[in-house]
Amino acid sequence: MKDRQHAVSKEDATAPAKVLAEFAKKADKLELKGGVVEGTYYDAAGIGVIATIPSREVLLGKLLGSMQSPITNFAHVLSNRSQRRTARVQRSSGRGLILIPVLQAETRIA
Repeated sequence: MKDRQHAVSKEDATAPAKVLAEFAKKADKLELKGGVVEGTYYDAAGIGVIATIPSREVLLGKLLGSMQSPITNFAHVLSNRSQRRTARVQRSSGRGLILIPVLQAETRIA
């Protein structure tokens, strides 16, 4: 009878597959046959794919970064438009034209 080993993680569902796949690269005798991730059975190829999935923290960071990017770009556009308008009004005020007060929007990005 062959020895059967398993790995369990309560924090990250993909962590055991990553650890075992990384170790299997170094250990010639270790062969991944399959596994169960969150109640679903996967063969060796499926476990190999799961091992390549980034951790939950990395995925959340990427999600938040992609959500923040459009907001950041929009804030920069508004700031640039406001600065250009202020500069245009200041240039025209030197030529005897009426100075129109423009509020400068302050951009704060967390």
